[in-house]
Amino acid sequence: MCIRAIRSFQAQSYESRQLLIWDSSGRNLPYDMYPRLRPQIDADDRAVIAYALNPDTTGRKSIGALRNEALETADTAGIPYDLVAHWDSDDWSASGRLTDQVHAITRDYEATGYNTMTFWREPENGRPGEAWRYSSQDAQYCIGTSLMYWRDTWKAKPFPDMPIKGEPRVSGAEELGWQLSMKRWSSPGTVFMIASVHTDNTLCKIAAGMKEWNRQPELDKWAAERMRL
Repeated sequence: MCIRAIRSFQAQSYESRQLLIWDSSGRNLPYDMYPRLRPQIDADDRAVIAYALNPDTTGRKSIGALRNEALETADTAGIPYDLVAHWDSDDWSASGRLTDQVHAITRDYEATGYNTMTFWREPENGRPGEAWRYSSQDAQYCIGTSLMYWRDTWKAKPFPDMPIKGEPRVSGAEELGWQLSMKRWSSPGTVFMIASVHTDNTLCKIAAGMKEWNRQPELDKWAAERMRL
């Protein structure tokens, strides 16, 4: 899954980009995971310039705390940047995603993202893979995995460290509160991103039949081809 995300990043049409890999598993990743990723990263690819190990082994840090730590690491390392784009390890992004979001945020917004996105439910127990569309009921809400914001915006408004109902990895409420404090632009991102369905977050919402979720069989083949890695 990480390889898919890295390849999507390398394929971006927006040239001025850098990838910071920030892991929260608590494993000894420089010796475990990173060597498996290294063959996927061209030695001359300056887009992937940094790798940071998160030493947290408790698994109890909130999404907000982890995001703040990653950006603080970038600052400490002296990595030059003006904009931050979230790039989850199990997502696919179209080659024009960063260009699309940069064009949007430079129209005097503090943050941008997608309020509609394709999700891919992996095949399981004989059931074929399924494409779903999530559409937020709040037209201005930016789905967390699609967020882009200015470095200065994050500096002035760091993510809240707010575990939710004993589940520190869940980020919806803290993200929403953070977003409400700023001027943001949201737009449909169905063709720009595909996110994986997880049993501990999105899958339960799909199963519950929430109105934000709609099955998209016409996108099954398209999504399967892009999520193949």
